[in-house]
Amino acid sequence: MSKNIYSPLIQDPLTKKYYRQELKLHEGIVLTGQQQFISDLIKQRDDYKTQRDTLIDDIAVLRANNERLERENENYIKLLKEFNNLINYKLAIHPGSDVYMYYRSELNKLGVK
Repeated sequence: MSKNIYSPLIQDPLTKKYYRQELKLHEGIVLTGQQQFISDLIKQRDDYKTQRDTLIDDIAVLRANNERLERENENYIKLLKEFNNLINYKLAIHPGSDVYMYYRSELNKLGVK
């Protein structure tokens, strides 16, 4: 157990000293119900802190992946716009071409205009 216990609820120095004492189960000291409860709460707090730190790291990784995907998406959108311009040009030259009309309709389905 950590020797530093910070709690805004414990203001009395004697009480803080009491709660700072190490719990020594391995030496055969029997804990009172309150000490056991405090020990369990401290373990639970440490578990929550570990989980929080892991989640913070996961969020950083997800943000980096999201930014990478947004950059890739911008490249694909640029490519689709270039292809759109090409199809529009080809349709202006060959207005009855089934191939270019098919590509134009597919681009319309994707929302590229």
